[in-house]
Amino acid sequence: MTTDVSLGRWKVTADEITWESQKKPPIAHPGTRTVRVIHCGICGSDLAKLSARPYRAHSSGAWTPGHEMVIEDLNGQPAAVNPLIPCQRCTHCSHGDIHLCPGLKRIGWDYPGGFATHINIPDSNIVPLPYELTDIAVLADTLATAIHSLHCARSRANTKSIAIIGTGPLAVATVAVAHLQGWSTVAVVGRHRERLDTINPLVGAELALTGMLPTGAFDLVVDAASGTSTQPLEEALRIIRPGGEIVVLNAYQPGLQLNTPLRSVFSRSITLTGSYSHCRNHGSDFLHALRLLQKHPQWANKLMTHRLAMSELPRALSGHASKPSIKTVLTNEGNQ
Repeated sequence: MTTDVSLGRWKVTADEITWESQKKPPIAHPGTRTVRVIHCGICGSDLAKLSARPYRAHSSGAWTPGHEMVIEDLNGQPAAVNPLIPCQRCTHCSHGDIHLCPGLKRIGWDYPGGFATHINIPDSNIVPLPYELTDIAVLADTLATAIHSLHCARSRANTKSIAIIGTGPLAVATVAVAHLQGWSTVAVVGRHRERLDTINPLVGAELALTGMLPTGAFDLVVDAASGTSTQPLEEALRIIRPGGEIVVLNAYQPGLQLNTPLRSVFSRSITLTGSYSHCRNHGSDFLHALRLLQKHPQWANKLMTHRLAMSELPRALSGHASKPSIKTVLTNEGNQ
């Protein structure tokens, strides 16, 4: 199905995904400005919600996905969008830990997102871009989350050896960031190994199949898998050494239960560290991600394997079921 995207947005309810034509985008947050969406990436969190049946509609009703955006500001200049809107008043916000803000809102979930032609964005969430980043800055949120996960590691091993589990966009981005930061990186892959093969010549991580690594081989393991089963975390617990640390980057689906007895985890003094989104307590992860993209555009382009018109969202979703991609980007290029 395709649709006219002259002005409008994709709207998701529990029953369906439909294109909603509109004269102007909805204003869901005060102090916003209307901007044109140039590109919007499809995040794994979007796919998780849009692959569910019924669809995971927001508690308030219909929602418009999309938080990985490049937009055109009022001056016609490209800009990235930081999708996090913290309260800026709580203790966590004062320390830069905006991901822990109890009042945190997210563009693309709590507020209408970028699967649209136009959107209202708070000025504080707009980050001007040089033109050379226009086509790749949709990766900024993914890279910022990867950067944050490595900052979350409380015990940075002297060996700088790290295993990263997963083959989705977030896992691949974490592999790339770890390599750029000088870690000796092993990418632990199960299905979709071709995703790592796509980018690995530019990143240089060692590849290992799930279940083939020695028990207790790593000081640090990052679980960046999809969260649809506990197998990745079980593998992380197997390959971590006694006294090592596991950073859990993915958001496990509700209801999943770990099969490993807790005694075997904590009797080995293993540290489990959760990592959610990104923050500002060690500088802005989001700005750091944009600097990395500017410095390393070659592997950023490799990550974006599919580019489709905004009207082709249904095709993008069905394509993920039959032909795996790393990152799919929806674009409004040609729709002024």
